[in-house]
Amino acid sequence: MQFKTVSAAAGPYDAALRVLPAGAPVRFCDQALQAAWQAHLGGDPLTLEHRQVLTLRLPLLGGFTTLLLAGFDAGVPAPMDAFRSLWARLGALLAECRASNVFLDALNEFSFASEAELLAQACAVLPLCEYTFDRYRTEKDPRREHTVSVLADGALAPVLAEGASLAGAVMTARDLVNDIAETLTPAELARRCRDLGACHGFSVEVLDRAQCQALGMGLFLAVARGSALEPQFIVMRYRGGGAQPPIALVGKGITYDSGGLALKGSGMELMRYDMNGAAAVIGAMCAVADNALPRNVVAVVAACENMVDARSYRNGDVFPSMSGKTVYVRNTDAEGRLTMADAITYCVRKESPSEILEVAGLTGSVCNFYGKVCAAALTTDPALFDPVPLHQGKGDGRMSAQARLKELGLTLPQAPQPKGSYCTWRQAGEWITLSGQGPLVEGVLRYTGRVGVDLTVEQGYDAARLSALNLLAVLRQAAGGLERVELVRVLGFIAAGPDFADYPGVLNGASDLFLSVLGVRGRHSRSAVGVYGLPFGLPVEVELTARLLPAAD
Repeated sequence: MQFKTVSAAAGPYDAALRVLPAGAPVRFCDQALQAAWQAHLGGDPLTLEHRQVLTLRLPLLGGFTTLLLAGFDAGVPAPMDAFRSLWARLGALLAECRASNVFLDALNEFSFASEAELLAQACAVLPLCEYTFDRYRTEKDPRREHTVSVLADGALAPVLAEGASLAGAVMTARDLVNDIAETLTPAELARRCRDLGACHGFSVEVLDRAQCQALGMGLFLAVARGSALEPQFIVMRYRGGGAQPPIALVGKGITYDSGGLALKGSGMELMRYDMNGAAAVIGAMCAVADNALPRNVVAVVAACENMVDARSYRNGDVFPSMSGKTVYVRNTDAEGRLTMADAITYCVRKESPSEILEVAGLTGSVCNFYGKVCAAALTTDPALFDPVPLHQGKGDGRMSAQARLKELGLTLPQAPQPKGSYCTWRQAGEWITLSGQGPLVEGVLRYTGRVGVDLTVEQGYDAARLSALNLLAVLRQAAGGLERVELVRVLGFIAAGPDFADYPGVLNGASDLFLSVLGVRGRHSRSAVGVYGLPFGLPVEVELTARLLPAAD
């Protein structure tokens, strides 16, 4: 799928896309498309609800066009996640109508993110909706060239390319995961890494068994012992950051996992997926190189099979690791931990990284616990999981609170003044406590009443969000800024009717805003308490405890 910017819809197009604020009358930023819309549907206003999608077939722009209209409410919890989900739905509809030439009307009417961020997300999601893996099918769908013309400033062309490159990297990873173990052997995985490196612009080094033995990788080689196929230790390097230490990515690369002598009882046909961590970091290297990130990045994959043979390692064996520690093997189906241990040690000793991110599907127990909702993560540095927008320029990936506010289209108000004989904040040592705040906008209450009686849950969510914005204004005043604070505890009071129970859903308005603005420093414990009434008719009142971090050296 190719993306390009245009100044006007020139048509004809197979399809036209328009996402607009929920509840707003349908209109188009492109003048010709707006005129065609008015001519064929008259002057009656049409509005769409959140996530409502309307599909029309109309003679527009000199051709017969499928028109896809969608409504989006930026005030929903986690709006960017909801935005991506909506684009996945639109992409699926585009795939169904087999559109080759698509016009995307402007995405400049939403304040929760910049136009660049919104376009980058759309371009990252749309191509994935047409992904298919049919390498081994006798009947294949014909491949079509797709062009998406985006009504946007030409200066945003690199943003479109950034989103498209990320989609391409994801599809590269999908191709690797979906391939069969008979084809995608450790040697074939190494060969594809070399080809991808030559195409995208990163170097590839592959260490053989003898080289791994010389480095003391006893764990990795123990796992590989039962396979007739030679292990491959793959090292990919991208240099865009001068002399700074690299970020290291380590991906689990078991191209097939039988469980070894602890033979798996079921699901064996899916064990080609045990190299999904490797696929993820290989795709990441493609995206890193494509976007010329100003960082040094190294990715390591210890690729082998875990098979059953007379030479297979056994339950109860002890092997030396590259780190020098010996490891007692209780279960040969825990092979990922062994290979990753040597891979991580290699990164530490040979690459001297500033950070290491390891990606692996190590245990099905994670799925049993979390389902398919989220991934599990262990970390010694929570800042590594600080969420950042897809498009943020070419910085180091860490945004200031002020930059996040700008990306969200928000401005902190003046800190509210107390309404009685108390302080809006007090500091005791490193601790800062803030008095409760409500949904004030320029000193006037935006909402009054009780949730579930006078207000909807969505309005309560927005009230909590506005309360959190006022709290951040007070916190900025108390700490002299927002870069040296981390949240500890949030307490929310929700005035509600007797049958209302979704207090957490309301308080999420505050929690989501704190995380969006402060990132990992916005994480907090909390309680959501329902009450019959609050002072001044407040529907929500939120109070806060924060900690002042030491000044940087």
